Amino acid sequence: MGSTDVSRETPPPGVSDRLLSIPAVSRETIVHLRAYVKILNKWQKAINLVSDRSLDDVWSRHILDCAQLRFYIADTAIHLMDIGSGAGLPGLILAIMGIDRVTLVESDARKSEFLRAATRNLGISGRVEVLTSRVEDLSGFQADIVTARALASVEQILAISAGIRGPGTKYLLHRGGAVPEELTQAGKKWRFSVERFASLTDASGSILRLGNIGLGNHAPDDPS
Repeated sequence: MGSTDVSRETPPPGVSDRLLSIPAVSRETIVHLRAYVKILNKWQKAINLVSDRSLDDVWSRHILDCAQLRFYIADTAIHLMDIGSGAGLPGLILAIMGIDRVTLVESDARKSEFLRAATRNLGISGRVEVLTSRVEDLSGFQADIVTARALASVEQILAISAGIRGPGTKYLLHRGGAVPEELTQAGKKWRFSVERFASLTDASGSILRLGNIGLGNHAPDDPS
């Protein structure tokens, strides 16, 4: 292992402090997150899980960015489904942080192989299931929370995830700077409640929490 890989495994002091301010993050949690980063670095050499450039800032760009969702999850005794999971971001990070049941949905077989290997190495395979599937091909699930990061527009996410949505399902979505336009577009087909929170890692980004999903022509006000 090179010196760069080793340095990536240790969170910078500022990021470490911000992680420790998040509910359910302890120093033991950070040990497990470091183990995840080590596995990610190893597999990245063979599979393009994240962009190579982002690994130089992996603790802010990926770990903290995903961990901040824990602020908006009140109860760990839930079923969380992470769609288009890729490298397990954010679903695997939230499993490390104690969510009781996590399903990682990833259509790419090689990335699914990584996810299974990571859950085994992290000792959390009893709480994490990996499904090699497109989310639109799933049915019969009722997730309490659906997460998606860098997957599709809000409108598309609501459409393709109908088979895993129940009456009380909420969505936690990482979004960029085009939130008003995305919500307006999504509201042409869907009804939903929405809360918007500032991202800890991206000055122009937001975390959206959507609920009360249903078909209908209603564009919600932007909750700026």
